[in-house]
Amino acid sequence: MFYKYLFTEKYTDSLTKPNIISFSYTELNNEPSLLHSHPHTEIIIPQNNNGLLSHGNEKTILEKSHLYIIPPNITHTEYNTSTYPQFRYFVLKLKNIIISNANEKNGLIDFIPTTKDFQELNHYLTLALNYLSEKADEDMVVLNLSCFYHKFLKLLKEKSYLIGNFDNATFPSPIQEVEYYISKNYNLNIQIDELANKYNIAHSTLVKKFKKHLGISPKDYLMKKRIEAAKHLLATSDFSVTQVAAMCGFTSPAYFTMYFKKVFKCTPKEYKEKTKSDKTT
Repeated sequence: MFYKYLFTEKYTDSLTKPNIISFSYTELNNEPSLLHSHPHTEIIIPQNNNGLLSHGNEKTILEKSHLYIIPPNITHTEYNTSTYPQFRYFVLKLKNIIISNANEKNGLIDFIPTTKDFQELNHYLTLALNYLSEKADEDMVVLNLSCFYHKFLKLLKEKSYLIGNFDNATFPSPIQEVEYYISKNYNLNIQIDELANKYNIAHSTLVKKFKKHLGISPKDYLMKKRIEAAKHLLATSDFSVTQVAAMCGFTSPAYFTMYFKKVFKCTPKEYKEKTKSDKTT
């Protein structure tokens, strides 16, 4: 299961001070999330003890009742360490906020609130998810996430964490900027040579450095983003296979079906029918 909430322009004013740009809830199975980085601070809030975070050159076991803060531009991904149950967790991304302390490990901060404080923080997130999943008024989602943010910020200040601001999202290298562009625009007709020209990098240099950064070529990263998005839409929406193919940037339903079957050993239609059947049993 994967919910992601990106705020519309109508509600961004309500979140100007918190600078919250997205909120998500994930139930992660055996496949890891996609290795990625972004110019935003990220907070991971585990709901059980089945998670592992790879960040930079480190791996950290994620524990329930902890909050994990990942500063901007740290390459990371989450894993499920158990076959069952899934690793369940919330994620919030904060724009223009940098949080740090002297004890951070390779960019990661393991923040441990008291049981009472964690329960209050988690309560706000759970309410936000409930309103989101019920498709209720967005104002209630915004309200609860704002409450979470201000409580969280208060706890950080009490423990003398450093909290800074920067006006614009910045990248330490053009390669991470390319990665971020692909992750946000995978549904477009992206050509890698055009990206190389856009960021003034030789095509061969872009491929070489991108592989070194993420362990995967730009083209394969683009296809992985597309197929992950398509898998999510097939499992959670009523869109047809043709519609999903178009929405995720595939050139044709036939190519989408061929590629999906190569990755998941079943057709998109079979996968959609199976997930629909699983929900009714």
